[in-house]
Amino acid sequence: IVELRANRLAAKTTLSKQLLIQSSFDAEAWVRSELENAVARAVDSAAFQGNCGIINGILGTSGVSDITFGGAVSRAKLVNLITKIAGENADVATLNFLMYPIFKGEVMNLDTDSGSGLFVMYNLNQLLGYNVAVSTLVPTNISSNKTAVIFGNFADLVIANLGGVDLLVDPYTLADNALVKVVINSFWDVKLKQPKSFAYGNDITWTALS
Repeated sequence: IVELRANRLAAKTTLSKQLLIQSSFDAEAWVRSELENAVARAVDSAAFQGNCGIINGILGTSGVSDITFGGAVSRAKLVNLITKIAGENADVATLNFLMYPIFKGEVMNLDTDSGSGLFVMYNLNQLLGYNVAVSTLVPTNISSNKTAVIFGNFADLVIANLGGVDLLVDPYTLADNALVKVVINSFWDVKLKQPKSFAYGNDITWTALS
């Protein structure tokens, strides 16, 4: 059983009356879209690494496994991530890698062995037989330890929106300044159904971000 609680996530901005009456495009719709995108990014970030001690996310949940790379990316360490999940009986069909873009570049340059001309990531969207997703919201460090890769069963990641999304357009509060306030309110929680369904690499060194 996963216990969920409502945590407020809000975003706001202001629009000038001049913009609203002079613009050749729908400024309000554009701002609404931008606010919704900001909320979506905040939710994804909280899901990956938590948020201010309120939401733990994958990397902040007790029981999630970590594999110490202790240096550069290697095929053996990537295999250790997979093996760790299998050892926890969480090896299911929906397992995927999630990584920072530059980390993906490191893996794409990783030789299978010296001299063969083969690479560990020969398919741009798969690594060692598992699908790969990329996001700049994957942190490149946790408590000074570099990390940029998560592996796990993302079907066990619960992202709950409680009560939908509320958009308020307020033309009154800042009316004396000819401004319209736009506020978006939403309530979320993120939990893992099974922490052992996830593992991440830490203490990783890589060329591009050293």
